Amino acid sequence: MRKFIVIHSLFAFVLGVSIFFQIFSISSVYAGSSAKEIASTINKAVENYQNYPELSESLFQKAFCDSLSLINPSNKSSVRELGFYLASRCLHPSLFTELPFISETYLKLFPKGAYRIQVLVNKALLDYACGRQIEGRAALELAEKYSGKAGKKQLLSLELHGLLSSGNFKSSGSLLDRLAKVSKGNTRFRRDRARYKKGSEEFKKVRKNLQKNSSDNESVIRELRDQLEKNYFAPDAPESALLLMTKEDSLSPRINGVEVRLFDLTRINSNYLHALQRISRLEALLRNYPEAEPEIAGKAVIQLHLTYLVEMNDPVRSGFWLEKLSKIPGYSERYRIEKALAVLLNSELGTNVLEQLKTLCDLKKYFPYDNGYLPRIEYSNAVSWFLSASLMDKADPALNAKIKDLPSDNSDKFLFFLANNSKTDALKEFESIKPTLENSEIALVESLLFPVYEQNDEGKRLLTIATLLARKFPKQAVDILVKVIEPVPVKLYYQHAFALLAEIYKSQGNVAEAQNVWSKLRKYFPGSCWLK
Repeated sequence: MRKFIVIHSLFAFVLGVSIFFQIFSISSVYAGSSAKEIASTINKAVENYQNYPELSESLFQKAFCDSLSLINPSNKSSVRELGFYLASRCLHPSLFTELPFISETYLKLFPKGAYRIQVLVNKALLDYACGRQIEGRAALELAEKYSGKAGKKQLLSLELHGLLSSGNFKSSGSLLDRLAKVSKGNTRFRRDRARYKKGSEEFKKVRKNLQKNSSDNESVIRELRDQLEKNYFAPDAPESALLLMTKEDSLSPRINGVEVRLFDLTRINSNYLHALQRISRLEALLRNYPEAEPEIAGKAVIQLHLTYLVEMNDPVRSGFWLEKLSKIPGYSERYRIEKALAVLLNSELGTNVLEQLKTLCDLKKYFPYDNGYLPRIEYSNAVSWFLSASLMDKADPALNAKIKDLPSDNSDKFLFFLANNSKTDALKEFESIKPTLENSEIALVESLLFPVYEQNDEGKRLLTIATLLARKFPKQAVDILVKVIEPVPVKLYYQHAFALLAEIYKSQGNVAEAQNVWSKLRKYFPGSCWLK
């Protein structure tokens, strides 16, 4: 079991209340038997919390009801203030729904009240117990602002316990520095701070050793586990916890594999851990280290989002983690990419995904993009997809700028220009690759390209797009080619559409359809270059 870096153990929830209120006792300004009885009932409830939980619950509820009787508008302001304060002390789970209203009302009605520090502390304890760490810390910081030197150390100590209980180890380290200064002469906090810093140094040594012995996964895993058990509070712990899971997942046998496809790209992820095991570890990392560096948290969240989406087929949980990604500092643009990719994963290339493809093209600085799960995406892939989908619909002069974004060695560049009716640019690109083409291919291009001054009709433009898509997106190419040759095939360039369609069918193993198309080509174009 982990030991906290502070010598005094972490306050149990109700025990923390009991100890703290030995410091802030009830003032004598409201001497009255009713109030004293309520305070006594609360103290008894705290004392019985561990051993007699049912008795403790009934005592807390009785004290809460009695406290509410004091806040009657007919009572004096000081008595009402006291009632709110006592009610805020009834920190039991059965009253968690009502208690936020009590503390908020007190702070609103009595902003300079005699018990504002105590009420703020009660509010902080409630927030921490309900998982609202940010609100809890804010309440303690405000209480510290109002307190004098006498109460500052206790408030800082309580804040430290709250941070530790919620896994905010990074903030705990900073707070230890303050506690060491406030508690001069107190060796406990100085020793705790020294241990915190030592833990960070030990992790750095471990990471250096891991780089030297990275091939020995089993020894790496053992050392990481040992260090995470000893120094789980260190700043490097979240990164090491993610590294540990990665190393565990790389063990043999990797029997949990999944093939991930994104249009014409494929990636096979082979894992030792089952998807549920990976999910459990990643969620534990984010739960245990809420202050993990954005890069570590972002990697974990992306893996959770994609594992739920692809392997668990759970779009609801996947969407939950995707939205979490948008809240991580510095990840707003990566969130846009991942959101677009989530749609593209389940889509065919076409005009229906233009918005998502445009998002990828707009975020050029993040490419090549590799999230460790999907296929690695080059920027040229994103541009080619976007141009192909756009040109399936219509030509647009504005697309020429994107075509120029393609690498100079991209053999399809001239076809993109040609499909966009930019024949002059297409001719320049064509001349540079013409020596690499076969005679029949040259005939196809020249029949589409010349005369340069004449704009292609829609049939030629669609044939150019089909030629672009034939190799990587045969299904879309077939749909376009069928559309091209639907009219009576009297135009000379139709021969190229027949030949291309036949070759696609052949590559797909559909021999009968291929033979049928070749027969039609012989019938309509007996002298075609494709028949020689």
